[in-house]
Amino acid sequence: THQPPCLLLWGRHDTFFELDEILAYSRALDTLEIHVFESGHFLLETHAPECADLIARFLGEVEAGAFR
Repeated sequence: THQPPCLLLWGRHDTFFELDEILAYSRALDTLEIHVFESGHFLLETHAPECADLIARFLGEVEAGAFR
């Protein structure tokens, strides 16, 4: 019943996790925000600026109470 805010950043070509596994979070969390990048398992090595921007915005929204 608890729906914490959740941000999921994922590399589409991750060899350790399938897309179906990642999308399973969306069945459990109504508050899920998901972003899929053209990258592999080490997403921050290829998309650090984009991820940092998304994380900063998400944390700002959580702090402002946007998910209550």
